[in-house]
Amino acid sequence: MKEDALTLNSILTNILNAYGNEVIDTYRRKLAEQNINASGRLGNSLSCFVKTEDGIYELYLSLEDYWKYVEYGREPGSFPNIDAIRRWIQIKPVIPYTYNGKLPTTEQLTFLISRKIANEGIPPKNILGDTLQNLDLSILNQGVTKDVENRLDLILTEL
Repeated sequence: MKEDALTLNSILTNILNAYGNEVIDTYRRKLAEQNINASGRLGNSLSCFVKTEDGIYELYLSLEDYWKYVEYGREPGSFPNIDAIRRWIQIKPVIPYTYNGKLPTTEQLTFLISRKIANEGIPPKNILGDTLQNLDLSILNQGVTKDVENRLDLILTEL
């Protein structure tokens, strides 16, 4: 009985991990398609794991904290993290326009971009939401159906 329960647990866990990896692959591809992953940190930070407790299965997706600004955007109002903007300028790389015959320094460009974000915000990209909405859920449906059938079989054989 113990072995059967462990087998059922590992089957559903494997299916959930496969689904999580599909989410990660699709999300990375969409980030690249939209040229959003400048440093590679967001795409490279993605991982997933399954937690099971008391017969409840939860799939967790782990990624960089700033994913929420990519996904949901940012309302205007306050300045963003200046150091993050500076790193983004250096990684992207951002090529500034000359103004009055002068090319802005990295510090000036950092301020200008930060001020624009503070004034106008950042529009949402909704990449993760689109990824989750457009993935084929049949693998999850099959896994849950198989899990329920196997659990019922175990219960019925014990009677």
